[in-house]
Amino acid sequence: MILFAKLIQTSLGSTNRVVMAQVRGVGQDGDDDGSEPADQCEVFYPFGLVVRPNIPSGSSNHVEAVCLRDGDELHVIGMVDKSLAALTSTDVDAGELLLFSPKYPSDTKIKIDVNGKITASAGNASLSLTKDGDIVANANGTTITVHNNGNVDVIASSGNVVSLGDTASSTKFIIGDGEALKSALDSIKSAVDALRTDMTSISTHTHTFTGTGVVGTSPSLGSVPSGSAPSSIPANSTKVKAI
Repeated sequence: MILFAKLIQTSLGSTNRVVMAQVRGVGQDGDDDGSEPADQCEVFYPFGLVVRPNIPSGSSNHVEAVCLRDGDELHVIGMVDKSLAALTSTDVDAGELLLFSPKYPSDTKIKIDVNGKITASAGNASLSLTKDGDIVANANGTTITVHNNGNVDVIASSGNVVSLGDTASSTKFIIGDGEALKSALDSIKSAVDALRTDMTSISTHTHTFTGTGVVGTSPSLGSVPSGSAPSSIPANSTKVKAI
């Protein structure tokens, strides 16, 4: 015979690797003292899996136990916490598997999605393994990706830095915020472009002068011996240009 009972508490077996449950069966709702007691019920799980639910106190307790009666004994074959928020397809869709923490069901979980990706998450951090062998670690928007071909990508979220070093060294190589670094390099490129324009202007500039008995034109910078002709001025650095 199968019946539903209210789960009061769980404990660990003293000699065997089992979880024991205290439940209250037949009786009036809310009358735990007057309901049928069963204090030493073995809980059955799939082999290799053990779960102890987080049981709220008093009227907040909505944890139900599915029990199998065997003579005078009850065996718990399933449990459900009906106080938890309903699941959505974002939590677990068709073809997916979800494991969640009994105490922190929304924050700490392991999921295998329809694409075969395994993701363990806790708070704002997650670690994923794709079926193709890529590993992705994420914390607050900063990601480290190890591709299945051995390449590694490290991308810091805006405003954060990436430090490379070891705990024994006081010197570390620090990579700043990518946007800030790009902005700084763009400023350098603009300065180089402006300098190149000025060099071109100076190299071709001449002055006409007159004086007593003298009329002439000063040579341009490009005609000064050992100087650089305007056509010889180097183009922008390809590396700066690429950035």
